[in-house]
Amino acid sequence: MQPLPSFNENLPAMKDMNITLLNAGPPGETITSPGETGLLEPTDIDHIGSDFRVILYNDDFHSFEEVTEQVKKAAGCSTSRAEEITIEAHFKGRAICFRGERGECQRVCKVLREIRLQCEVDAD
Repeated sequence: MQPLPSFNENLPAMKDMNITLLNAGPPGETITSPGETGLLEPTDIDHIGSDFRVILYNDDFHSFEEVTEQVKKAAGCSTSRAEEITIEAHFKGRAICFRGERGECQRVCKVLREIRLQCEVDAD
């Protein structure tokens, strides 16, 4: 059985995804795309009035596909949304992958940790 390719091996294949990366500024500065502020917000999961979020941190040990599939499994989002979250976590160091009630967020975090991804539940 061949090991899965690492995230960095997938970068050439991702060039067709029209992702624009901006140069990093001074330490601590948030990197954003034009018209974007801060972390991406979930688009296909509506949790109005939720007080908690799950933050997924960058991971250099799992393949892009492994992280994407686990995010999909944990957050119940589409493949394209899971890819956006994975890309954001990789390039910005973290990404909000779920918003909801504390119990829901703890469940999502538990699923992400099944493959030892680094994440935390944080209050909004």
